[in-house]
Amino acid sequence: MDVVAKRISYFSASIAMFLLLFVLLLLQGSLTAVKAEEIDAKQFVDDAISSNRLVIFSKSYCPYCQRAKALFKELNEQPYIVEIDLREDGGAIHQAVQKLVGRRTVPQVFINGIHVGGADDTIAAHQSGHLKKLLKGVQAKTVPLDDSKGEL
Repeated sequence: MDVVAKRISYFSASIAMFLLLFVLLLLQGSLTAVKAEEIDAKQFVDDAISSNRLVIFSKSYCPYCQRAKALFKELNEQPYIVEIDLREDGGAIHQAVQKLVGRRTVPQVFINGIHVGGADDTIAAHQSGHLKKLLKGVQAKTVPLDDSKGEL
């Protein structure tokens, strides 16, 4: 009987070890898949920003996003809009945008590769005239001073 108990104990330990290895392999595969999704999302975000003059990362139901989109419609601009809540990879894209800009909120607006910010930032940029310069492809830092007045 003692021999049978030892065999059962050895068999149980073997099964436990096998299950542990199986779980570790599954986790490694899941982590690899997550990393691949993060890389794909980061690449998508980078490509969207570099390939489009005006990009809005948005959620379809968000009132702030709707304000930003309405502003560009009023300005007769046609942004490339990424509705992250309507995409299968939206969570990964949202995380990639967050890592890029340091904010989790939407919308996040980019013009000519420059991060403008959220809805309030975009509206403030419009009111100050900075948005118009960005849309024309002129960064505020490179706008020459009017020497006669000492201002932009």
